[in-house]
Amino acid sequence: MQGLPIGKVSNLLRSCMTKTDSPNLKPELVPHRFVARISFGYFAMALSHGVMLSFFPQWLAAQGYSAAMVGAILSAQLAVRTLTVPVISSLADNAKERVYVGVGLAIISLVLSLGYLLPQTFWLTLLVSLLIVPSWGGLAPLLDSFALSGQRRYKADYARMRVWASISFLTAGIITGYATGAFGIGLVPWLATGCFAIMLGSQFLLPKLGPVRNKQGKLDFGFGGASGALKRYAPMALASGLIIGSHGYFYAFASIHYASIGHSQGEIGLLWAFSVICEVILFFYSKRFIQRFAPETLMIIGGAGALLRWLVMPYAQFFAPSPLLADFALQSLHALSFALTYLATQRAISENFKDSETGKALGLTFFMSGMVFSVTTLISGPLYQHFAISGIFVMGGFVATGLFILFGTLLRTNPLRL
Repeated sequence: MQGLPIGKVSNLLRSCMTKTDSPNLKPELVPHRFVARISFGYFAMALSHGVMLSFFPQWLAAQGYSAAMVGAILSAQLAVRTLTVPVISSLADNAKERVYVGVGLAIISLVLSLGYLLPQTFWLTLLVSLLIVPSWGGLAPLLDSFALSGQRRYKADYARMRVWASISFLTAGIITGYATGAFGIGLVPWLATGCFAIMLGSQFLLPKLGPVRNKQGKLDFGFGGASGALKRYAPMALASGLIIGSHGYFYAFASIHYASIGHSQGEIGLLWAFSVICEVILFFYSKRFIQRFAPETLMIIGGAGALLRWLVMPYAQFFAPSPLLADFALQSLHALSFALTYLATQRAISENFKDSETGKALGLTFFMSGMVFSVTTLISGPLYQHFAISGIFVMGGFVATGLFILFGTLLRTNPLRL
């Protein structure tokens, strides 16, 4: 495309998009195959996460980096994500069409992912890892914004759309596990680049919903009239961040730990996949019970699952006939520690904020969890280096703090909601 005028490139991109079906023009009309298009967007976006979250730490270790260096790279990524994703969420909310933001983010992610295919040094790996985070990390909340808008405007089921990200993660984890077992862990960046290409293609299929805000123009990070809602939601955002962020140690070193105790690459992929199967089951059937409980109560249940998971993991082999069966049993708790906590958070946002404030509420949520993820991942390197998997006990302290905040909030505001 070298030499092609900028205007023609813009027109080419626009021509690949579907015809505008913004509810701002015809509120009574649901965009054509809205649920299917958002679901595929989630599926394509999460493929790269299934490859990188599960096996990127192993690939880093294969480059000769120490546990502390692995933790530093992953923590730095999360810190950049924490600082940039809220900005991207707000920019997307202020865009005339969020879909164009998604296309731009996907293009940048794909181009930067090629950096992992070059001969690696620690500083090159760190540089690529930091540069790719804003665009790659910004796509998840962007899709959440699409899905939550659809839930409000067209009564679409958020969980039924979001579940395809879990199915995608599951699929990518299994394929990557067996592929790296057959061809080596060096295959990881090649698989990731392929996933980024699929992700880019999916962005062209997203519906045009028009601007989120009634008034466009000035970028506004304040909550204005939603200050009361923010005051109610802030403790939940912090508790959610502590519970979800406590997964930092596990995400950084679970695959390395599994390999160290003798699990094959295929088994590691299956362990990651099984946790997502449990997550998928919860997403599919959550509608039957999730409306019966307050978001705070659901998050307390999720936090209890996380606390049990981290405290038992170092002793898992004593609770099952084999270490593999024990690890499968513990992975089932992912449905509580992550999925239920995540759904409780989204429901709290939906209950407390109007459509025009959703992006900023999501940005606040990602900021909270990102801060905790950065800290837990940074300390996970030295902890794993000195204590191996037993260092995960420290994550229980983060979860306990989140539970304390939730109980305190309920007792102070409305104990009957528990």
